[in-house]
Amino acid sequence: MTASPAVPVRVRCLPCRALIAVLRTGARSITIGGAIVRMFGATPGSWLVRGYADAVERFREQAAIGADIPREVYPPLFEALNWAHSLWDTWFRLVEPQDRHLDGLRHVHDLCHHQLASAIYPDAAAPGGWRWCAIGHLPPEDPGRGHDREGAKNYTELLARMPVLETLEIVERHFRSIVPEHEL
Repeated sequence: MTASPAVPVRVRCLPCRALIAVLRTGARSITIGGAIVRMFGATPGSWLVRGYADAVERFREQAAIGADIPREVYPPLFEALNWAHSLWDTWFRLVEPQDRHLDGLRHVHDLCHHQLASAIYPDAAAPGGWRWCAIGHLPPEDPGRGHDREGAKNYTELLARMPVLETLEIVERHFRSIVPEHEL
């Protein structure tokens, strides 16, 4: 099987042209409508950060109304961790030094993913009403994936038994530090 030669395509939409240029050149930022937009892959980083911040806000809202069953806080927490993982995967794993809270979130996301409700427990005394479980209470690691010692260490030291909302807010501040407020 042979590859087809590249066919030039005429794109009239300026933002689409800019995105194609990013994909072709690997640029980290583009100019759209006179504004410089930071790119994380083919998606503006501000979109990913906004998605994370919105999910954290939904988690905060559920916590504020006193949701004390995982079913109520699971959707926004699941969404926040997926946004965080997307940001880590497209940008932050390339940055040194790594944010240890983000690495701990990545670890719990990778370990629990669809079993995320098993990673938290209600605690009325915690800000937001929820805490992360101790690492020994998380689902076992998938033997085929290998062991993430650094992520496990960061989870144990920074997240385990800590308020979920506090961790989400720390990571949100980290994300916001790299995307100017006007882009959000």
